[in-house]
Amino acid sequence: MKLVIIFIAILVVFTNKCLSQNTIEKSGDFIQLGLPVGAFVISCFDDSYENFVYSMVATQIVTHTVKRTMNRARPSGGDFSFPSGHTSAAFQAASFLHFKYGWKVGLPSFALAAYVGWSRFYSDKHYISDIIAGAALGIFMSYICLDNDVRIFTSSKKIEDQDSYAVNFQMSF
Repeated sequence: MKLVIIFIAILVVFTNKCLSQNTIEKSGDFIQLGLPVGAFVISCFDDSYENFVYSMVATQIVTHTVKRTMNRARPSGGDFSFPSGHTSAAFQAASFLHFKYGWKVGLPSFALAAYVGWSRFYSDKHYISDIIAGAALGIFMSYICLDNDVRIFTSSKKIEDQDSYAVNFQMSF
């Protein structure tokens, strides 16, 4: 528990440093990476890292599949706005920490994840609907992967001189 509090404090200190430099987008990028890395490290201490990894991988697979399928234009131009990948990653980590360790860890983690979403909106990278969808996706994937037996398998094979790759997602209730 002390490790979790120290990690969150470090994220807050670095975020405040970034904010004082007026780089909100960069601080959101940092937290978007820091939350999942921290959640993974913390999950290694109680052997729940497999659940964390499965939920993170599943979140990213769904997020990027929907991004490619929808191909919504970003407010500032560019492709693949919906849903926000930064927000889905941050909320997946925050909700994992909340579901596993309770509100004392979850509340500051959710605050940091919300900041990531806000930074994406503030930086004109996403619409509010992109951020809400990313947050909901991250929370949902973390929820279903934490309490269920989830496995992700990959395979590849050559078919008629072309490489073929598959990702299988299996869940037992």
